[in-house]
Amino acid sequence: MGMQALRQERGWSQEQLADLSGLSLRTVQRIEASGKAGYASRRALAVAFGIDDSALELELAMSKSSTGWKKRPAWVRAIFFGSGGIRMDAHQHMLLEKIAAVAGMVFVIVGVFGANGALVPSSAKVPMLICGSLMFLSAYLLSLFVRIGDRYAVWSWVDQDKS
Repeated sequence: MGMQALRQERGWSQEQLADLSGLSLRTVQRIEASGKAGYASRRALAVAFGIDDSALELELAMSKSSTGWKKRPAWVRAIFFGSGGIRMDAHQHMLLEKIAAVAGMVFVIVGVFGANGALVPSSAKVPMLICGSLMFLSAYLLSLFVRIGDRYAVWSWVDQDKS
């Protein structure tokens, strides 16, 4: 919905919102235009609107990310559908990618070298190799996820959190 829609829903002008929140008119205009607000400004606006601070933060993030969202290819929107709720940035995805790759290596090593009865029963060899393969596939898909996210700038919630 966004801050402008919240304001218009209540029938307020930008001046009225500035008075109710204790912010300057210019600050209200800047936040509506950019979708970015610092903690103190976001808190003041949340009190003025009578909503929770986190709900206003989500409204600002949705407003900002939706403006350019339709410009992205449909397949990119499909891949990242609903991912804004996860709130992971590119670095956290890359860490998860590394964890998946290491887990895949462990499963493969245990499946190949430890399935002679030393670490796990011989009957666990195939399931261990399958799990290792799935972990490698997960790491690869996470890698693609990060690269596509970087290419099409879908990490807008990260920018929102830094304001």
